[in-house]
Amino acid sequence: MVLKKMIFVAHVMLLLLVTITTTIQGCPDNCRCSTTPVVMDCTQADTTNLLTTIPTIPNAAVQVILDNNRISTINENDFQNTGESLVYLSMENNSITSIGQNAFGHVTNLLVLSLSRNSINRLDQNMFIGLNKTSVLNMDNNNIAGLECGTFAPMESLQYLRFAQNSLTSVASCTFMGLSRIVSLDLS
Repeated sequence: MVLKKMIFVAHVMLLLLVTITTTIQGCPDNCRCSTTPVVMDCTQADTTNLLTTIPTIPNAAVQVILDNNRISTINENDFQNTGESLVYLSMENNSITSIGQNAFGHVTNLLVLSLSRNSINRLDQNMFIGLNKTSVLNMDNNNIAGLECGTFAPMESLQYLRFAQNSLTSVASCTFMGLSRIVSLDLS
């Protein structure tokens, strides 16, 4: 019985070692990765194109931080190779001006999305498709002038919505329709 327990513990330790080694090997050179939980931090990695970084995100990544880079565009397929475990994505303080339709359609378990301190000036209706589990959206410090009907419709779990320090001049009366879980809304 003791031998079986020792063999089991040895197998578990070997499996953990293989998992940790695989995760660290999958980390891009200009990023820092931890293994418990799997976090990929590419802050100030001088990344300009998501496709050069995203294919190397470990499938088990729970949190991805791409802050303080020079990313200007998020395209539809930029996150197609990310794993289902990704729940936190931060792309703060980049140069993002454009987000493609269905850009986040492959990160369906995302709970927190932060795109603050960019140059986003427009949100399209199909931009947030797939984010029905997202509860926090931070769009502070962008150049967004207006919010249209249906923009947040796919985000049925949204609780915290931040739009502080934007250039909001118009908000359609139906913009937040269907968002019954909103706890905090900041349009200051």
